[in-house]
Amino acid sequence: MSQFYLLRSSNKTQLLNTGSGFSIRTGTTQAPAGDSLWSNVTLLMHLDSNISDVSSTARFNSSVGTGDVQNAWFTNSGTTISGAQAKFGAGSLFFDSSAGTYCGYFNNTDPVIGTGDYTLEFWAWPKTMGWNYGNGGIAIDLWQPGWKSGRGSRLMLGMRTDDNAIRVFHDDGGYQQTSGSNVFTPEAWNHIAICRASGTRRTFVNGNHVLTSANDSNDHQSKGVILGTGWDAVNNGTMGKFNGYLDEIRLTHAARYTSSFTPPASAFLGY
Repeated sequence: MSQFYLLRSSNKTQLLNTGSGFSIRTGTTQAPAGDSLWSNVTLLMHLDSNISDVSSTARFNSSVGTGDVQNAWFTNSGTTISGAQAKFGAGSLFFDSSAGTYCGYFNNTDPVIGTGDYTLEFWAWPKTMGWNYGNGGIAIDLWQPGWKSGRGSRLMLGMRTDDNAIRVFHDDGGYQQTSGSNVFTPEAWNHIAICRASGTRRTFVNGNHVLTSANDSNDHQSKGVILGTGWDAVNNGTMGKFNGYLDEIRLTHAARYTSSFTPPASAFLGY
């Protein structure tokens, strides 16, 4: 498994996908005009040419961990930025489920969400797989490795291309909701958003409200994010692996959507 590291300084940091290795690009982060919630954005990935978080408050620090992969981006072989598909910009992050590819980080310092309002959103282009593992191809999992204590509640989203349904997991994986069938379109770009506002969690697909949990008080103390699979499926071959492309990933510590909406028509604002 190859490892790419992202170092955090007082300025914005980026992990550049250079093929044979990596390099770090730094720059001053400026609030973009037009996003009143920019200061609440804690994860923003454009995925045009590199694997990088360009939010103003990215939860990384300047130490690279050992053993537990602390404060470090990591990928396995085959996870790449691809120009074959892009919702916006020049590329997207490609996952090959047959190779079991994934990408993520573990930050030993701060929880990803906690108990407050949030909006997790991204664009997904899932390849048709026919039958899926029951959870579907897991696009994103906010949790952390099982060997770490204090994981708190889980938040994970899978996309099943056998019935084109969305499945959302929370509360340490012990509770799940599944949407009706045909809520998204395989082999096309779909906007996915999970939003918690004052204890009510809503899931949206292409702006349409498809799931509701009216009593979501889960404390998401996890310090990890993994893309393309779930933490507990990392070593399970192709089981639970996402097959396709992800683009424009954003986590905001505020509720952006509380009813059906028109999906963004351009890349998320940000450096």
